[in-house]
Amino acid sequence: MQNNFKKIPLIVSILFLLAVALFFFFLYRGVNNHMAEVNETEKKLEAEIARRNEIKALNNYFLSTQGKKNQLETHFVQSSNVVPFLNTLEDLGTGVGVKMKVASIDISRDGTGLLIQLKSTGTFSQVYKFITTLENAPYELEFVSVDLKKEVTEDEKSSNQWEANINLRLISFT
Repeated sequence: MQNNFKKIPLIVSILFLLAVALFFFFLYRGVNNHMAEVNETEKKLEAEIARRNEIKALNNYFLSTQGKKNQLETHFVQSSNVVPFLNTLEDLGTGVGVKMKVASIDISRDGTGLLIQLKSTGTFSQVYKFITTLENAPYELEFVSVDLKKEVTEDEKSSNQWEANINLRLISFT
């Protein structure tokens, strides 16, 4: 009987060892499965972080180029901004001392620009300076024609006034 008594604890301890081993392998397999999920989730997180960093970098680049964009847009005249453009031309004229008026405005037939006819009056140097200022304006202007003539009135045969009829095409018109 004593022989049986020693076998029962051995069998129970072996069964307990097998149960603990099975439980250990079950937990080990579960941890491995979860580690695979964690690795996959970690890769997704890294991709999302990289995407957000790229968005931040693009946003910072956009903000840094905003001033350049605004400066570039000043070279183009939109159809809604024709009046400020014409005011700029008049300011250029008054800046050099000529009397300038806009004679006509029309959109070119081929739609490539805005046709503007200007009439300016002043001394030769003022009119010449005005034409030079128009050439150096921050807009893409094409001179279609420039008619420069000396004004001769009946009262004063030796008038110092010159008149310029300038036809321009604003190419940077959208």
